[in-house]
Amino acid sequence: MPATPETLPDPERLIVAVDTGGTFTDAVGRRGDRVAVAKVPSTPADPAAAVLDAVRRVAAALGGDADELVHGTTVATNALLEERGAETWLVVDAGFEDLLAIGRQTRPELYALHVAPRESLVPRPLTVGVRGRIDASGAAVEPVDLGALHAAIDAMDARPRSWAVCLLHAGVDAAREREIRDVILARCPDDRVTLSSEVSAEPREVERATTAVASAMVQPVLATYLARLEPAAASVCVMSSAGGRLSLVEAAARPVTTATSGPAGGALAAQEIARAVVAREPRLRGVVTFDMGGTSTDVALCVGAVPMRRESRVGRFSLSVSALDIHTVGAGGGSVARVDAGGGLRVGPRSAGADP
Repeated sequence: MPATPETLPDPERLIVAVDTGGTFTDAVGRRGDRVAVAKVPSTPADPAAAVLDAVRRVAAALGGDADELVHGTTVATNALLEERGAETWLVVDAGFEDLLAIGRQTRPELYALHVAPRESLVPRPLTVGVRGRIDASGAAVEPVDLGALHAAIDAMDARPRSWAVCLLHAGVDAAREREIRDVILARCPDDRVTLSSEVSAEPREVERATTAVASAMVQPVLATYLARLEPAAASVCVMSSAGGRLSLVEAAARPVTTATSGPAGGALAAQEIARAVVAREPRLRGVVTFDMGGTSTDVALCVGAVPMRRESRVGRFSLSVSALDIHTVGAGGGSVARVDAGGGLRVGPRSAGADP
């Protein structure tokens, strides 16, 4: 649709973009043709504090309060890389309790005769198998029996928890997942429940389970963080891993969609900057973007545009969500080096951060 005076941005609106990482938080603001920037150390204990500080500095330089904040965050990214988040329980079909431990049976060391079993993303004691299975068409195969779920809840203390629910063929019929959520919230109203059918309605249960667990694990961390950002501007949105924008409510409900939020902004910006260079040099087919932060490093191959993919990997998490095709590794400028048991040098994923 062609731009009209009604749809053009107000030149007096103060628009601020903020990218926060594990070491630094950067902001750029624009009001009309005036631009201001700010760079402040991140605040690992309260990441929102650095964002609010950066927004205040830009707003002070340009005068007035921020009207719109567009935010790229690595809070979820870093939480997944460092595998820190809420204690998460997993509900699966009975008989599939070892789903995450088995995975796709890919071996990290192809020719090793003695391989130590990999640690599951959810410990076996925190996994609940419930009866009541459907087939690939959605037809009932086994009647529902949630006795195991009630027994698990009976044995718990009063602490709030996160839950991930992943049942077979939930993409065809998610009624059983919703029923389990209703039971958990009725008995534990302070808990958070993530359904695989809502974060990734894909047919492969291993990827759905991993995605649901990742989302459930970081949801309390991200929800608390995003709530702190509400006063930053009249309108606040978060960049998604796919390069779009999410409201605070949407981002808090599906935090896994922000797993590569900050890297997505970096890749899009680098591709835009390189567009003119590629146009002048016909020999260049594309560019490789390289975005190093304090905790992680992100690279992307852009030929014409940043490619999309249906699966992303952040640390040990294989996420089945739409995202820009960016590869993230847990090594950045502030990564902590160590010597492992075999005498080899290892770097990351632990980072010194902004407060080493």
